[in-house]
Amino acid sequence: PHTDLGEVPNERLRAIYNTARIVLDLSDYQALGRIGLEGMACGAATVLTKFGGITEYIRDGENTLAVDPFDEPAIVAAILRLIDDPWLRAKLVEAGFRTVER
Repeated sequence: PHTDLGEVPNERLRAIYNTARIVLDLSDYQALGRIGLEGMACGAATVLTKFGGITEYIRDGENTLAVDPFDEPAIVAAILRLIDDPWLRAKLVEAGFRTVER
């Protein structure tokens, strides 16, 4: 199950991120990728686009699962990996905390 919250006001973001186990951002281009950093800071594993400035901090398989935002099968596979593999999810969360601290 998932919840599509639509547009969320900034003041509600932290509360929402803190309830998520996985944060998905499929923007076709990221300048910095604030959504990914916010998700990591709140303890969620992330599936993020692999294009743009976000590559300054993401490492596929280390602190996120990076995908082509136009490759639906890859996106679904990444999400299912995180759902099915709690060890991988925990590994990405821990690395995400280190990424945000850095």
